[in-house]
Amino acid sequence: MFARLKYKKPALILLVGMSMLVGLSMLVSMSMLGLHPMGVNAQSMGVNAQSMGVSAQSMGVNAQSMGVSAQSNSNNRFAAPPPLIPPPAPPPPDLASYTWRIQSETGMELTGIKAPFTLYDALWRMKKIAHPYSQQTSDSVQWVEQLVWVCRLDFEVDSLQASRSDGRIVFEEIMTHARVYLNGKRLGVTKNAFHPHSFALGSLLTVGTNRLEVELLPIQRLNDSLSAAHLPLPEGHRTFVRQAAYTFGWDWGPRMAAGGITGVVRMEWANTPCISLLNHRVLRADTASAEIEAEVRFRAAPAGSRIRLQLSGRDCRLEQSQPMLGRADTVFRTRFVVPKPHLWWTHDLGEPYLYRLTA
Repeated sequence: MFARLKYKKPALILLVGMSMLVGLSMLVSMSMLGLHPMGVNAQSMGVNAQSMGVSAQSMGVNAQSMGVSAQSNSNNRFAAPPPLIPPPAPPPPDLASYTWRIQSETGMELTGIKAPFTLYDALWRMKKIAHPYSQQTSDSVQWVEQLVWVCRLDFEVDSLQASRSDGRIVFEEIMTHARVYLNGKRLGVTKNAFHPHSFALGSLLTVGTNRLEVELLPIQRLNDSLSAAHLPLPEGHRTFVRQAAYTFGWDWGPRMAAGGITGVVRMEWANTPCISLLNHRVLRADTASAEIEAEVRFRAAPAGSRIRLQLSGRDCRLEQSQPMLGRADTVFRTRFVVPKPHLWWTHDLGEPYLYRLTA
């Protein structure tokens, strides 16, 4: 009942050349798109399938410098040269492999909770409440949004990970008003459920057990404090907060405005290659052809590598690429023309066909 869309994480593959000259990396991110004939910018309805701020993660490839051997030799008076290929960065801690412990200000405690979750979802899993959509149960769970809830995640860090100062905690989505802490130090505040949040860690990581805390605050308090400083507006009980309006009640559903960690939480290194955005826009689409504008953004891209975009479908495989110019942020925009495309339709009118865009 609490199904959420899951995004494919981009993968990072390290390829090591035999010539000892360059270590190349390939970042992969995918987005699904639908072509609809009813107007420009038609997107697949109800599905947000764009990789937004998704960070590339290593897939366990052991990249070692090849062909450099520093063996001692009594006849050699010179020190061995340093390896030309630096060792790979240690992977950041996998936060998704740990579970959250949630505690209310009244002392109620929930354990073993995997993100993403809403507070209602976590309470229902732990059998603290009946299913909020069954019969009149929603009236009996309105107390949930009135409390402060603290979500704690304990995770392990080794010495190599703790030595890095470019770590970031990324929340794909938090609903909505929250304070974020690492090892007791405040990282920042969130007040918007509609975009990711990223917090720099600096030197806060320590060897051993580290604790990430998210303090979820009652959303109605935030809305009321903001509305008090403005002229009265229609639907004022929800107008001033960046949270889905239906959570405050709609004709088809009850009010369930309490928050949660409603997206993936991960750690990343800011100075390692990363696909920060993969986006597309349907410029036109009909039965003869479709034109799609694609955009991909890379961070810390190694000089000498190439950026490649591929659009594939049932009988279509189009590809474009260009060299990367340096380690700064890189943006690559291009257009694809698909002949005789399979158009996207709602299930009652046809096939909701999707193409795959890969960077």
